[in-house]
Amino acid sequence: MSSKHVRAAPELRKLVDRLIEFAYPELRRHDFFVRWKSISAFAQISWSITDRTMRIECDKSVRDWHESQKLGLLAHELSHPATAGYLNKEEDIDLDVIDRGLGTYLAIERISAGKHEDHWLNRKRDRYLGYRSIRSLLERHELSQLDRLLKGQQLIPSLRTNPQEPMSHDISVASSSGDTYVQLEGITFTLDEADIEGEFKLVIRDGTAFLYVNDVVAAESELPD
Repeated sequence: MSSKHVRAAPELRKLVDRLIEFAYPELRRHDFFVRWKSISAFAQISWSITDRTMRIECDKSVRDWHESQKLGLLAHELSHPATAGYLNKEEDIDLDVIDRGLGTYLAIERISAGKHEDHWLNRKRDRYLGYRSIRSLLERHELSQLDRLLKGQQLIPSLRTNPQEPMSHDISVASSSGDTYVQLEGITFTLDEADIEGEFKLVIRDGTAFLYVNDVVAAESELPD
């Protein structure tokens, strides 16, 4: 991959370190590599369950986000490996972020992602919590913090999503025992490879979801009725 598309992100690494120190002590012994990369989602996290290595990539569109919005996005990514599983629902990941005291940042991030209401996935088998749902789960002091952040950033939560948003929210890739599990849009694909790096895309045709890796079909999954 050329340097035009992949760049180290020391500023993001500092935010990851802050989050781990504050809310993710179980990840302190893991080795992280954090970088900018042109991808088809706001962020992607890849990790090996066996050797404690992790890679977080954020799309260049995230560069202009406020620090609090980046914290919300990165917290969601860290909760994927921190919940000790690779088949967890996105809703459970969001709830884990809130339980760790980071719901304020998650709510701010969903404004940037254009998700005021819940974003349902996989024919309503899963969902990303929207700004409104996250706000309803926050404690009083967290709501005060959220309102201060909204005012400081001059953000007004919109009921409308961004009609030009082509990306998925995030992609998680976990490797274990020779297999790789890719979770995208609430769908989990299993690949018979230990480590995969490339561009992931989801295509749905006639009730079947196809996972493309570097423009080649790598796996497929029948969608539930």
